[in-house]
Amino acid sequence: MRSVFRARKERSWRASRACQTCRYRKVRCDAQRGAFLIPPRQICDELIDSYFAWIHPVVPIINQTHFRRQYRDPLAPPSMLLLQSIFLASTHVCDNMTLRDADGSTKTMALTFYKRAKAFYDANHETDRVAIIQSMILIGWYWGGREDVLEETFDWTRAAIIVAQGTGMHRSVARSLLSTTDKRLWKRIWWTLFTRDRLLALTLGRPMLINLADSDVEMIRDEDFNEDEPGRASKVPPNPAHVQFFLRYVALCEILGEILSRQCSMWAQTRFKELDMDDVLFHESALARWHGECPAIVSLDSPERDHFWAAVLHSKYYTTLCLLHRSRLSAVRDQFPAALVPSRRAAVEAAAMITGIIQGFSTHGQLRRCPSFIIYSLLTAFVIHRYQDLFISSTSPQAVHSKPRDYWSALLEISRTWPLGGLVNSMLRSVAESWESGKRVSHSNTPLLSFVGDMMGAEPHDERHVQDGLAAAAAAAIDTVEANRQYPDLPPLLIGREVSDWLQFFGVDH
Repeated sequence: MRSVFRARKERSWRASRACQTCRYRKVRCDAQRGAFLIPPRQICDELIDSYFAWIHPVVPIINQTHFRRQYRDPLAPPSMLLLQSIFLASTHVCDNMTLRDADGSTKTMALTFYKRAKAFYDANHETDRVAIIQSMILIGWYWGGREDVLEETFDWTRAAIIVAQGTGMHRSVARSLLSTTDKRLWKRIWWTLFTRDRLLALTLGRPMLINLADSDVEMIRDEDFNEDEPGRASKVPPNPAHVQFFLRYVALCEILGEILSRQCSMWAQTRFKELDMDDVLFHESALARWHGECPAIVSLDSPERDHFWAAVLHSKYYTTLCLLHRSRLSAVRDQFPAALVPSRRAAVEAAAMITGIIQGFSTHGQLRRCPSFIIYSLLTAFVIHRYQDLFISSTSPQAVHSKPRDYWSALLEISRTWPLGGLVNSMLRSVAESWESGKRVSHSNTPLLSFVGDMMGAEPHDERHVQDGLAAAAAAAIDTVEANRQYPDLPPLLIGREVSDWLQFFGVDH
């Protein structure tokens, strides 16, 4: 028996040794391809500073104090996988012009850092599971390479959630043997994954992966951003605006998840043929309460606010408000009831606030610093304003008409950072031109269907024509991109599928 056990142990050791050898050879190959290359020190410093200034507040998954200490220590440097992932995320917001192409975009450098980070990930170079989760979240920040757009965001985030749950981050660690610093970091990572899960479910129309009923992690609090260690105070105190932004962001995503589950899911559509107005009013009250509880530093109504982060937070709030009231309007199939007029007005006002926020970003040159969710917010405002132009303006002389060129200029500016903005720009231009070219027909008593039919050139009350119109709009968007050659690395099939996903989630696939 001892000899058998010894033989098995030796075979296991040899297999492990062979695996390590293969991994070493793989890393050597990656080194030859440039995975270990990093920019000059000055550019690295700028990338890291930009990351903690503009990315970290939205995804506070890294202990800044510990990371900066490692970054300055040549004998104990940070994880290369994590470092390349940080460079990838911060490329979008860094001011250094050497990172930009001739047209001002960061597409080339973002793709370069993406390939380097992915090479480390594929080689299993990193063994720290926390660093792997952090890196996957940041790799999922990347949009607009040669791979599938959805794969680069949804799949990386989904993988990060699975690894985090396998590590036990969905369970409370309050009584564990982890240090206080690690406990706080785990909570921040988990609630970051929660916010990413909810926003990707909204923007891409995918199922939510995190069920809070399966988790007992305590709600994140101010103290979880304290990075002091026993006997060593942190040299990087938490920014109050960043802390309050994320706390309110998590609270908003909780409400968003309830709205998606109760009103926008397939379960809700099959279970309830008509919207439960009590449920809608409940979520409306929750959003009003959320807005009233915002601290002054992230409140749009306060002179003490942090202008940028208050605006980013409220762009998400007004987008959620549009989603809530749009679900009420899209449920209308007959004569428009007077009871829904307040909901219609609320949707239009929320869209106007989104437009104003985006115009403010554009005026101050901050659109490129915004997270990619700003594209969805802008698309939401466009749809609501088109609805306003087609339906409300005929009954309300005071209706304010939006200017399509405001959307085009904003999307073009965003596309230099997020190539997906160029895709949406082409799609909306095609839809608007179709609507303006004389194909528009008089609207009927079904606001949403006639709205879609008018924009797509379809006849009212015929669902097949609406579907044909959607296909035509998608094809026109593809033709526009192919003709202009603005985004040659996005294959036509991807464009068509992505256009279909966006339109479908906006409730225009009836």
